[in-house]
Amino acid sequence: MKILAVTTDLNCNDGWSTLSYEIVKELTQNNIDVVCAVKKVTPNIDFCEQVRIFKDPLEYIHRTSLLKNLLTSLKYNLIYFKNLVSTIFRFQKLINKEKPHLIHFMVEPYTIVLPFLILNKIKSCMSIIGTYSIFPLVVNRWSRFLAYQYYKRVDAFNSISNFSKKYLVRRFPYLTQLRLDKKIKVITPGISINTLNTKNKNSGIRNEKQILFVGHICFRKGVIETLQAIKEFKKKYNENFKFIIVGLYSENSGYFKNVKKYIEENNLTSNVILKGRVSKEELNEIYDNTHLLIMLSQRNNIYFEGFGLVFIEANARGIPCIGANNCGCKDAIKYGYSGYSINPNNPRLAAEYIKKVLIDKEIIPANCIKWAKQHDIRIRIKDIIKFYLDVLKSPH
Repeated sequence: MKILAVTTDLNCNDGWSTLSYEIVKELTQNNIDVVCAVKKVTPNIDFCEQVRIFKDPLEYIHRTSLLKNLLTSLKYNLIYFKNLVSTIFRFQKLINKEKPHLIHFMVEPYTIVLPFLILNKIKSCMSIIGTYSIFPLVVNRWSRFLAYQYYKRVDAFNSISNFSKKYLVRRFPYLTQLRLDKKIKVITPGISINTLNTKNKNSGIRNEKQILFVGHICFRKGVIETLQAIKEFKKKYNENFKFIIVGLYSENSGYFKNVKKYIEENNLTSNVILKGRVSKEELNEIYDNTHLLIMLSQRNNIYFEGFGLVFIEANARGIPCIGANNCGCKDAIKYGYSGYSINPNNPRLAAEYIKKVLIDKEIIPANCIKWAKQHDIRIRIKDIIKFYLDVLKSPH
C-alpha cells in the first residue's frame, strides 16, 4: 500500500505537523510506503520522501467576497487563483508520478485542490481536526462552494474526536445529504510514548507548585480565561506556585498585549512566566517540574479545539490536566482519572479544580500514564491502517 500524505511539514511545531509526523513515521514502521506533499521540507527525516508542493494552508481559503474583490482588489484575486492553479498542477504531476493507492489530506485547507484533480481509481480521505474543518464552510460563498465539493468527493474521513465529528454534522445539516455522518470514522490521535520521558521527577516533591500551559497564545487556547482561574486560585489559597506559559506569540498582536496587561493589572507578575516557543529539550525540563497542565480552550461560531494532544503528552509524564468541556478536550481527558474537563468560563470553578489537583491530589499520576498509554501511536496506527484498508475496499 502506498500513501500520499498531504501536510504542512513534519517539524512537530503545531498540531497539524505533530499529528502528521506521528502517523507517517509509524506507517513506515509498518512497512507502508509514504510520500509527503508538504509546504516545507523538514530536514533530517529519513523515513519518507518529502516533496514541496503547497503554500501556507490559509492561503487556499478565499476570505472575502469574490465579486466585490474582483472590482476592488484585483491583485488579491489574481494571486489567489494563480497560487491555487499552480498548486493543482504541481500536485497532479506528483500524483501521476507516484501513483498512490490513497491520498490522505491531513491538513484540512489543502483538500480544496481535490475537486480539480484527476484521480481515476485513487481513493482519498481527509482528517477532521478542528477549526479549519468548518472555516471554509462559513467564510464566503466561493470557499463554501469548494468545501462542499471536496466534502462530496472525499471517500472517507477520520475525525480526531467525537466532538469534532458531531459538531461538523450538527452545525452543517445540509452535509447530511452527502451521508457525511456515515463516512466519518473517529480515531483519536496517538503519540510516541516510548520517546518521552514519562517520569515526572519533581511532581509532589517541591514546595513550589508549577502549573503549565503549552499552546499558541491566542483566543482559541483560552490564555486569558486560564489566567483568570490562576488569579482566583491565588486569591483563595495561600500556595507558592509558578504558572509557565509556553507557546508561540506575536509581540504586536492585540491578544498578546491583553495577556500581558491582564498579568500586570492583576498582580500576577511574580507568578507568571511567559516563555514563548522553547526547544524540545527545554520543554522536557519544564515538564519534569510540572504538577498540572491547564488549557481552558475557547469556542465560538468558528474556532474550537478538536482534541488537545498536549493533554496526552502531559499525562504520559504523569501530569494531571484540566481542560475545557465544550470542545474536543473532553475526548482527550478522562474525567476524574487523568484530569478534569470543566466549564472554561467559570474561573472560580476552575480554581477549585486546580485545588483538587495541586492540594487535594485527587488525580493519581500513575493513572495519567495509563490513560496516555491507551493513546500510544503503536496502538492507534492499527486503527488507521484498518481505516485505510476499508477506504480502499469501498466503492467510489
